[in-house]
Amino acid sequence: MVVTGFPWKDSGGVFLSFGQSSSRPAGAEGRFTPKDAADRYILRKALNAESGDSLVLDLRRESAQAKARIALSSRRDGSSPVANASFPLSAEKAQLIIPFASKTRIVSLSLTAESGSFDLESVGVERASCVSPRASASRQWTGAKSSRSRRP
Repeated sequence: MVVTGFPWKDSGGVFLSFGQSSSRPAGAEGRFTPKDAADRYILRKALNAESGDSLVLDLRRESAQAKARIALSSRRDGSSPVANASFPLSAEKAQLIIPFASKTRIVSLSLTAESGSFDLESVGVERASCVSPRASASRQWTGAKSSRSRRP
């Protein structure tokens, strides 16, 4: 099933086709609550991020104690993540940025609500020179080289 709840774009602004590992209803695929705490999104075609690219996630916090975990993998099943980070969502709107120091193949994105609730509003790939802060959003940076949990 193709996800319609939020867009995922490549660095050229082209919408990417992707599905989900769970069976959340259409339009609600990006909603994370204690009841529906985890999902994995699988690209139909692998995304090859270049050195200097960043994966940018726009999230909207629904509860004050929201905490998210993100993992990126070159595998459909999400195993052997190339990036894995956990972080609190400190503002109502947060822009999470994962920079890539080298070429990185991405096939799946796993997201988990470790506590609280939040909505994933969009995912995109941007060139380093294009990543800019958005009004009223907190920016939280994570590292893409280690699979250990990191906090900004």
